[in-house]
Amino acid sequence: MSRIMQLNLIIILLILTAVSMIYLGYKADIYPPKLTGVGFLFVAWAIQVIKNKLESGLNK
Repeated sequence: MSRIMQLNLIIILLILTAVSMIYLGYKADIYPPKLTGVGFLFVAWAIQVIKNKLESGLNK
């Protein structure tokens, strides 16, 4: 499995975890899971930025 595919898998898993944590936080009406879910979304976004930089470096 290539590095780009591994990063894609990590991003998908982070987004799924974030959505489930945000949902559980709203369902139980508690803030920590909601905030953690938002944090996971930021981490997924940061990994996407890194992945795009890696891909653009490979195309040069």
